Amino acid sequence: MIFRQNLPVSLLTLAFTVAGWINAEAVVPPGGKLPEIVADAAPAGWKLYDEVLQFTPDNLYEQINGRAELFLSYNVVSLTYATFDDSSDPNLSINLSIYDMGTALNAFGVFSVERSPGEPQVDLGREAYRSGANHYVWKGRYYIQAIVSDSGKQAQEATWGIVQEISSQLKDTGEEVWGANVFPSESLVSDSLKYFLVDALGLEFMRNTFTALYQRDGIEISTFISKRASEAEAFAALEEYSAFGKRYGKRIQRSTENGTEFLICEMQRGYDVVTTKGTYLVGVTAVPGRALAFKTAVELHQHCCSKL
Repeated sequence: MIFRQNLPVSLLTLAFTVAGWINAEAVVPPGGKLPEIVADAAPAGWKLYDEVLQFTPDNLYEQINGRAELFLSYNVVSLTYATFDDSSDPNLSINLSIYDMGTALNAFGVFSVERSPGEPQVDLGREAYRSGANHYVWKGRYYIQAIVSDSGKQAQEATWGIVQEISSQLKDTGEEVWGANVFPSESLVSDSLKYFLVDALGLEFMRNTFTALYQRDGIEISTFISKRASEAEAFAALEEYSAFGKRYGKRIQRSTENGTEFLICEMQRGYDVVTTKGTYLVGVTAVPGRALAFKTAVELHQHCCSKL
C-alpha cells in the first residue's frame, strides 16, 4: 500500500498510545467510543487496516505534517484517523479523518477555509460536499474527511457509506455559529463564507472574523465582520486598522454617513472601508474604486445593524 502513508489533509482538507490528555466527552459521542464507531464503519467488502489512530495537538504533526498549524490555529482537540482497504483490490484505500474542533464555530472555520468552491453538495451534517469520490462534512464540533485513492463509482459509494455512518453517530448540540446568517444574501458568491479565528485578511489583529465575497457588475468585493468582546475592543481594532492603512496605504480619510463614521483607506490593491457596530468591526477590502467601496460598506453596515 502506498496511499495510506501521511496523505495530505486537503486536496484544496490518537497514535496507538495517545500523547497527552483528550477530553473524554469530545471522543465519546452517542453510541460508544469514537474509535469503536470508526472501526465498525467499514462498508461491505472493505476492512479496517491495522488500528484506529488518535492524535492530540501535541503530536498532530506526526499525521499531518505541514498542515497541523492550520488545525492548531483553530484550537483542535483531537484527530481520529483510520484507513480502510478494499478486500478485493489492495490498491484501493480510503483514509478517514475526524477532527474534533471543540466548537461548531471552529469546525466550520477549518471546513470553510479548506472548502473547494463549486463542488456538489451532499446532504450530511450542517454542510457537506463531494470532490470526485472524496467527501467533506461539517457537523457540529466535528470536521470529517474521507479521501479515497480512486475516483470510480465503487470508491465513491464506499466513501459515501462511511461518512453517512460516521455522521449519523456524531452528536451535534446545535451550537450557534454567530456569523452564519449575518451577511446579505443578494449577490453573495456561493461557498465564499469563511471563518478565521486568527489572522483574518492576513492581519495579526484581525481575529474571530467572518469573510464573504460578492459579485457586483463583474467586480468581486471582499467583505468582513469581526466580533470583539466589547465596544472598546472593537474601536481599538478600528484604530489598529487605521495604523495599518497609514503604514502600508497611500491615504487615510474619514467620512460620516447616517451618523456613522467610516475609515477609508486607499491601499495599493484598492480601497478598504471600515467602521464599527457595537462590538463588531465591519468593512470591505481591496475594492477597485472609492465610491463602490464606500457604498458597499455603508450597505453592509446597515444590514448588520438589523442582524447583530
